[in-house]
Amino acid sequence: MESSRFKFRAWIPSEKSMIQWDDLRDTQAFNDGFDGNDCDLMQFTGLRDRNGKEIYEGDILSRNRFVDWVVVWEKYGFHIYNKFTPEQKFPLLEAIEREVIGNIYEGEPCQDTSKP
Repeated sequence: MESSRFKFRAWIPSEKSMIQWDDLRDTQAFNDGFDGNDCDLMQFTGLRDRNGKEIYEGDILSRNRFVDWVVVWEKYGFHIYNKFTPEQKFPLLEAIEREVIGNIYEGEPCQDTSKP
């Protein structure tokens, strides 16, 4: 895992865009008293996929493009679940050999996926 610095990104539904936390902090909305109600915040897990890409809550991971896994936070930590059988969950550490192929908000891989 990386350093203990917390990192976030935000999905802004009204703009249909993903904003990294550092960019969000620089917006006027944030400076005017941003409360997070107008967006979905996703926390960085501290892990990277097999290509070195940061893994965030809400990301969709794949190993072989046949089964996709969604990253979620549950009571005691990050987990992945099979988007076709959500009851099948595993600790995120089992996802290290997978790659980020999208997220639950953007892109082709996730059009049929909803937040758990």
